[in-house]
Amino acid sequence: MNNAIILAGGESSRVGENKAFLKFGNKTLIEIIIDELLKYFDNISIITLNIEEYSFIKNSKVKVFEDLIKDNASVLEAIYTGLYYSNTEYSFITSCDRPYINIELIKYLYSFTSDYDVICPIYEFKAVSLHAVYSIKCLNLIKNKIDKGEKKINKLFRNFNVKYVQEEEIIKQFGSSKHLFQIKTYLDYLLCKN
Repeated sequence: MNNAIILAGGESSRVGENKAFLKFGNKTLIEIIIDELLKYFDNISIITLNIEEYSFIKNSKVKVFEDLIKDNASVLEAIYTGLYYSNTEYSFITSCDRPYINIELIKYLYSFTSDYDVICPIYEFKAVSLHAVYSIKCLNLIKNKIDKGEKKINKLFRNFNVKYVQEEEIIKQFGSSKHLFQIKTYLDYLLCKN
């Protein structure tokens, strides 16, 4: 059984609206991501601060969970919530703002799971921690760091056995690294929409 987690709790201040509901043709971005993930995953969890926003999702394989830590919620806390509700050894975690998500790339990341705690791609010289595979073994250490006030996920990586999949390797395997592109601004949305 495979489990995917979509983090959809951000305020999207640079876009001006919830990025999960940006429209691409007749589908929202969250629907596009779910459709792609369902090609491989048995269960999908959406982690959000507002469950009601996702009441339109009727697929039995998709469940919506509220962030366990609601005050000053961070990405690290959302990852913790996703892993807390996971029932698999490894979970793929992504953000809700990746319009070119590709299941074959995700399956490629999973090919390294037997040896690592985290499998994380590199894109534009940065670790893409919100498009990575995490072991359930990360859960307790993440909670300990949250309890100590830590907010940054990449700082946590030094405590795990991490496989970094280089962008060059991704381009070689898939012809492009655009599958890792993230909508950060409204201009990003307009450019990838057209």
